[in-house]
Amino acid sequence: MKSLFPLARAWLLLFPLYLFCKIIRPRAVAGDAPQFVKIFLFSFPNFYQAITGVFVLTGVGFWINARLPADRRVQPRLLYATAVIATGIFVFAQELNILRLRAHQTYDPYDLLFSLIGLATSLGIILYLRPHNR
Repeated sequence: MKSLFPLARAWLLLFPLYLFCKIIRPRAVAGDAPQFVKIFLFSFPNFYQAITGVFVLTGVGFWINARLPADRRVQPRLLYATAVIATGIFVFAQELNILRLRAHQTYDPYDLLFSLIGLATSLGIILYLRPHNR
């Protein structure tokens, strides 16, 4: 499970940017920030949510996999794909109001775009780091 530490570090590196976006967002809306800055500030949490979901599901998948008998374990690439697909279903269902977790959700195509970029980025990070059971 030590191979999951690089995923945790990658997640923690993005956390300050996520916090910055959440903190600065009200000031950007109240001020005269350019439109692309507002889009980034409002949609970056979706990017971060997608990465968080993939990393968490990857970790849970490896935790479960480690407890299976050796002959029943799933290959890491299948765990990666399952984590990305499951997170994608959740994120898009939430953004398209199929799954309503928030009271006042508005459809924003940029949120979908940032979620998709987050899913692709998280898959790239996972394929680069290649976490696995030892």
